[in-house]
This record gives sequence, structure tokens and C-alpha cells, in this order.
Amino acid sequence: MKSTMIASSKLWINGFVYIFILALNDVNAAKFSIQDQEVPGDALTVTVPIKVSDFSDVGAMQFTLSWDPTVLSFKNLGDFDHSTLPTELFFFGETHFSLNAVANGKLLCLYEQPLAADAVLDGNATIFSITFDVIGADGSSSYVRFSDEPTPRKLASFFAQSPEFISQNGTIQIGKRSNPSGDSTDSVIPQLSFARDGKNGFILSWEGDALLYSSQDLKGAFEPVPDAVSPYRVDALGNAFFKLGLKP
Repeated sequence: MKSTMIASSKLWINGFVYIFILALNDVNAAKFSIQDQEVPGDALTVTVPIKVSDFSDVGAMQFTLSWDPTVLSFKNLGDFDHSTLPTELFFFGETHFSLNAVANGKLLCLYEQPLAADAVLDGNATIFSITFDVIGADGSSSYVRFSDEPTPRKLASFFAQSPEFISQNGTIQIGKRSNPSGDSTDSVIPQLSFARDGKNGFILSWEGDALLYSSQDLKGAFEPVPDAVSPYRVDALGNAFFKLGLKP
């Protein structure tokens, strides 16, 4: 499996969330992603799917998921609806997680494929989900993110080069977001998503009315991408950074 490594991050500046994507050279990588969600302020629970793409040559995986325990409280795991084929995650289930630290906002995963068979999953597949009780106040939010403490992110393969573990974190927003001045706002920058398009390209996509900006260097200025509409194709032949911003 060949994939371009993607590093994503979010930065809160002047009331806007900017999303950056960096395309690097081709590496063997599987991407784990968590989508942003916004739930009503009176929501009692929220279910967070954990999705993967470019997922192949994976014989074992380990990672830690973390969240803010003052906003979200662990309830249960689900969506282990995997094929029984030995080349898929046929044995992966709740028993491969440690729940000892969920009260502190940490969930540990450690899994190895039986029969020494590397797993392959097509498309943007959900490998499991976490359901939380919502305990934060209206207007609060919590990250749900991959981390290396205490169990570091790592993938291994029985028959190929071990893939890199690439992750995209998410945010769960409870009710309306409050900006730094204390006023609520419905102006939320949409999430920037991407998918491979052939060997040397990506498709960037987003919902809503937003502007796409790009830069070759984070130290330089971001410039609007002329006439960019979703979906938008970019070449992956060099380094590039992208962000979304609200239209004036």
C-alpha cells in the first residue's frame, strides 16, 4: 500500500478554526480519523465513529484515545460489524480495549490479528465507535483524539513494511459555540476532508460556504485559491498547506 502522509491540526485564531493539511512524500500509511460533530445543548449521548482509510498490511495495532472527562463520560463501545474473512478485522472487538482509565478520559487499544494474517479494509470504513454520555454544559466542547500516552500509536505487519499510523482528531461541540468575547455564534468553519485521487493527487472537500487558502510555507501568508469549490483536486508532488476560512 502506498499513501501520502497527512498531518492535520487545528488552531484557534481570532475566533476561527483553521485546519491545516501537509502532504509529504509517499509512505506506507494507514489513516485513522475522527469527524467533528455538533450535538444539541440538551443531548444526553453522542456516538463517535472511528474510521480508517488506506488500511492494508495491518497485522497489529495499538493506540490511546483521549477526551475531556469533564465534558464526555464513557458509556460503551460498538460497531464491531466486521467481515468474518481472515483478511479483515474478523476478531477485533471490545475485549481488545482496556477500560481502566476511561474515568480519566483515556481508552487503550491493543490488537493482533489471529492466524498471522494482515488485514485489508476498503474505503472509509468504521472499525468501531465510542458512545459517550454528555455531561458538559451547553456551549462546551471536547476533543476526541489519538495520543501516545500511555499506549503509543503503532501499526505492525506480518508480511510487509509496517505502515505509518496517521491520525486526524475530532471535536465534539455541545450546543452553540462561544467565541472569545463570550457571544455565541453559528458561524462554524466546516471540516476539510481529503481522499486519494490516483497516485499523485488528492481531492479536498468540505460542506458549506467557505474559502480555501493555501501556502507553501507556514511562516508565509496564506493566499486564497482562485475559484476553488468542493470537491477540489490538488497534486501531491510537493509540500503544501491548506486551510478553510469563512467568507467575509
